Amino acid sequence: MAGFIWFKDSPIVGEATQGSMKDGPEYYHGWIELNSVSETVTRAIETGRSGTARARAGTVLEEIEIEKEMDRTTVPLIQACSGGTAFPEVWIHLVTSIAEEVGAGEALHPYLEVRMFAVKVTSYSMNGSGLDDGSIPTETISLNFDKIVWKYWPIGPVPEDLGVPANKVWPAVEAGWDILRQAPFAG
Repeated sequence: MAGFIWFKDSPIVGEATQGSMKDGPEYYHGWIELNSVSETVTRAIETGRSGTARARAGTVLEEIEIEKEMDRTTVPLIQACSGGTAFPEVWIHLVTSIAEEVGAGEALHPYLEVRMFAVKVTSYSMNGSGLDDGSIPTETISLNFDKIVWKYWPIGPVPEDLGVPANKVWPAVEAGWDILRQAPFAG
Protein backbone atom coordinates (compact mmCIF):
# COMPACT_ATOMS: atom_id res chain seq x y z
CA MET A 1 0.00 0.00 0.00
CA ALA A 2 1.18 3.48 -0.77
CA GLY A 3 -0.44 6.22 1.22
CA PHE A 4 -0.03 9.82 2.26
CA ILE A 5 -1.49 12.13 4.90
CA TRP A 6 -1.75 15.92 4.81
CA PHE A 7 -2.57 18.25 7.69
CA LYS A 8 -4.24 20.94 5.58
CA ASP A 9 -3.37 24.57 6.37
CA SER A 10 -1.00 23.58 9.19
CA PRO A 11 2.74 23.99 9.78
CA ILE A 12 3.17 20.18 9.76
CA VAL A 13 4.95 19.49 6.46
CA GLY A 14 6.08 16.01 5.47
CA GLU A 15 8.97 14.83 3.32
CA ALA A 16 7.09 13.26 0.37
CA THR A 17 8.19 14.36 -3.10
CA GLN A 18 5.93 12.25 -5.33
CA GLY A 19 3.58 13.65 -7.92
CA SER A 20 0.05 12.67 -8.89
CA MET A 21 -1.53 11.75 -12.20
CA LYS A 22 -4.77 13.34 -11.06
CA ASP A 23 -3.43 16.56 -9.56
CA GLY A 24 0.03 17.25 -11.00
CA PRO A 25 3.70 16.36 -10.61
CA GLU A 26 4.15 18.14 -7.27
CA TYR A 27 0.82 17.26 -5.66
CA TYR A 28 2.12 15.07 -2.82
CA HIS A 29 5.11 17.33 -2.06
CA GLY A 30 5.00 18.05 1.66
CA TRP A 31 2.58 15.23 2.49
CA ILE A 32 3.63 12.52 4.97
CA GLU A 33 4.24 9.02 3.61
CA LEU A 34 2.34 6.26 5.40
CA ASN A 35 3.19 2.61 6.00
CA SER A 36 -0.35 1.67 7.02
CA VAL A 37 -3.79 3.01 7.89
CA SER A 38 -6.45 1.39 10.06
CA GLU A 39 -10.10 2.42 10.43
CA THR A 40 -13.03 0.67 12.13
CA VAL A 41 -16.73 1.52 11.77
CA THR A 42 -19.33 -0.40 13.79
CA ARG A 43 -23.06 -0.33 14.38
CA ALA A 44 -24.42 -2.67 17.04
CA ILE A 45 -27.81 -4.24 16.32
CA GLU A 46 -29.60 -6.46 18.79
CA THR A 47 -30.65 -9.77 17.32
CA GLY A 48 -34.35 -10.54 17.44
CA ARG A 49 -37.04 -12.69 15.95
CA SER A 50 -37.95 -12.26 12.33
CA GLY A 51 -40.49 -9.49 11.83
CA THR A 52 -39.89 -7.84 15.20
CA ALA A 53 -38.35 -4.46 15.83
CA ARG A 54 -34.72 -4.65 16.87
CA ALA A 55 -32.94 -2.14 19.06
CA ARG A 56 -29.91 -0.51 17.51
CA ALA A 57 -27.16 1.73 18.78
CA GLY A 58 -25.55 4.66 17.01
CA THR A 59 -22.72 4.32 14.54
CA VAL A 60 -19.27 4.22 16.13
CA LEU A 61 -16.37 5.52 14.07
CA GLU A 62 -13.24 4.69 15.98
CA GLU A 63 -10.09 6.77 15.73
CA ILE A 64 -8.08 6.33 12.57
CA GLU A 65 -4.65 4.91 13.27
CA ILE A 66 -1.71 5.57 10.96
CA GLU A 67 1.81 4.18 10.95
CA LYS A 68 4.72 6.09 9.43
CA GLU A 69 8.48 6.30 9.67
CA MET A 70 10.07 8.88 11.93
CA ASP A 71 10.68 12.09 9.98
CA ARG A 72 10.58 15.86 10.36
CA THR A 73 6.90 15.69 11.39
CA THR A 74 7.67 13.57 14.47
CA VAL A 75 8.20 16.38 16.97
CA PRO A 76 5.28 18.55 15.72
CA LEU A 77 2.93 15.53 15.95
CA ILE A 78 4.11 14.74 19.50
CA GLN A 79 3.51 18.39 20.38
CA ALA A 80 0.04 18.30 18.76
CA CYS A 81 -0.85 15.25 20.86
CA SER A 82 0.57 16.75 24.06
CA GLY A 83 -1.08 20.13 23.58
CA GLY A 84 -4.44 18.97 22.23
CA THR A 85 -4.04 20.91 18.98
CA ALA A 86 -7.09 20.74 16.71
CA PHE A 87 -6.59 20.62 12.95
CA PRO A 88 -9.51 21.89 10.86
CA GLU A 89 -8.98 19.30 8.12
CA VAL A 90 -6.73 16.28 7.53
CA TRP A 91 -6.62 14.23 4.32
CA ILE A 92 -5.43 10.67 3.73
CA HIS A 93 -4.86 9.31 0.22
CA LEU A 94 -4.31 5.65 -0.56
CA VAL A 95 -2.76 5.57 -4.02
CA THR A 96 -1.79 3.21 -6.79
CA SER A 97 0.59 3.61 -9.70
CA ILE A 98 -1.11 3.51 -13.11
CA ALA A 99 0.02 4.24 -16.66
CA GLU A 100 -0.74 7.82 -17.67
CA GLU A 101 -0.68 7.28 -21.43
CA VAL A 102 1.01 4.88 -23.79
CA GLY A 103 4.75 5.46 -23.39
CA ALA A 104 4.32 8.23 -20.79
CA GLY A 105 5.28 6.12 -17.79
CA GLU A 106 3.36 5.67 -14.56
CA ALA A 107 2.04 8.11 -11.98
CA LEU A 108 0.22 7.94 -8.67
CA HIS A 109 -3.56 8.18 -8.54
CA PRO A 110 -5.68 8.00 -5.38
CA TYR A 111 -8.20 5.21 -5.17
CA LEU A 112 -9.36 6.24 -1.68
CA GLU A 113 -9.46 9.69 -0.14
CA VAL A 114 -10.42 10.15 3.50
CA ARG A 115 -11.08 13.72 4.67
CA MET A 116 -11.48 14.27 8.41
CA PHE A 117 -12.66 17.48 10.08
CA ALA A 118 -11.95 18.88 13.58
CA VAL A 119 -9.06 16.44 14.01
CA LYS A 120 -6.95 15.86 17.12
CA VAL A 121 -3.91 13.65 17.59
CA THR A 122 -4.93 11.54 20.59
CA SER A 123 -2.12 9.01 20.80
CA TYR A 124 1.52 8.74 19.74
CA SER A 125 3.84 5.76 20.11
CA MET A 126 7.26 4.90 18.70
CA ASN A 127 8.72 1.52 17.82
CA GLY A 128 12.49 1.53 17.49
CA SER A 129 13.23 -2.19 17.18
CA GLY A 130 16.03 -3.27 14.86
CA LEU A 131 17.90 0.02 15.16
CA ASP A 132 21.25 -1.74 15.00
CA ASP A 133 20.60 -2.58 11.33
CA GLY A 134 20.04 1.05 10.36
CA SER A 135 16.23 0.81 10.36
CA ILE A 136 14.28 4.00 10.89
CA PRO A 137 11.87 3.81 13.86
CA THR A 138 8.17 3.72 13.06
CA GLU A 139 5.44 5.71 14.77
CA THR A 140 1.79 4.93 15.36
CA ILE A 141 -0.54 7.91 15.63
CA SER A 142 -4.27 7.95 16.45
CA LEU A 143 -6.53 10.63 14.99
CA ASN A 144 -9.89 11.60 16.47
CA PHE A 145 -12.38 13.60 14.38
CA ASP A 146 -15.95 14.96 14.36
CA LYS A 147 -16.80 14.46 10.68
CA ILE A 148 -15.43 12.30 7.88
CA VAL A 149 -15.84 11.92 4.11
CA TRP A 150 -14.73 8.86 2.13
CA LYS A 151 -14.22 9.10 -1.64
CA TYR A 152 -13.37 6.03 -3.76
CA TRP A 153 -12.31 5.99 -7.42
CA PRO A 154 -12.71 2.62 -9.21
CA ILE A 155 -9.70 2.07 -11.48
CA GLY A 156 -9.55 -0.28 -14.45
CA PRO A 157 -12.19 -2.74 -15.63
CA VAL A 158 -15.41 -2.94 -13.60
CA PRO A 159 -18.14 -5.59 -13.81
CA GLU A 160 -20.27 -3.35 -16.05
CA ASP A 161 -17.46 -2.85 -18.56
CA LEU A 162 -14.66 -5.41 -18.61
CA GLY A 163 -13.22 -4.10 -21.86
CA VAL A 164 -11.78 -0.82 -20.56
CA PRO A 165 -8.03 -0.28 -20.15
CA ALA A 166 -6.36 -0.91 -16.80
CA ASN A 167 -5.69 2.82 -16.34
CA LYS A 168 -9.33 3.92 -16.74
CA VAL A 169 -10.37 6.00 -13.71
CA TRP A 170 -14.12 5.96 -13.08
CA PRO A 171 -16.14 8.70 -11.35
CA ALA A 172 -15.77 8.70 -7.58
CA VAL A 173 -18.24 7.24 -5.12
CA GLU A 174 -18.54 9.48 -2.05
CA ALA A 175 -20.14 9.31 1.41
CA GLY A 176 -19.65 11.06 4.72
CA TRP A 177 -20.68 10.89 8.36
CA ASP A 178 -21.14 13.46 11.13
CA ILE A 179 -20.31 11.68 14.39
CA LEU A 180 -21.88 14.30 16.66
CA ARG A 181 -25.18 14.44 14.77
CA GLN A 182 -25.15 10.70 13.90
CA ALA A 183 -26.16 11.64 10.36
CA PRO A 184 -24.80 11.65 6.80
CA PHE A 185 -22.39 14.47 6.00
CA ALA A 186 -21.63 15.88 2.54
CA GLY A 187 -18.32 17.57 3.33
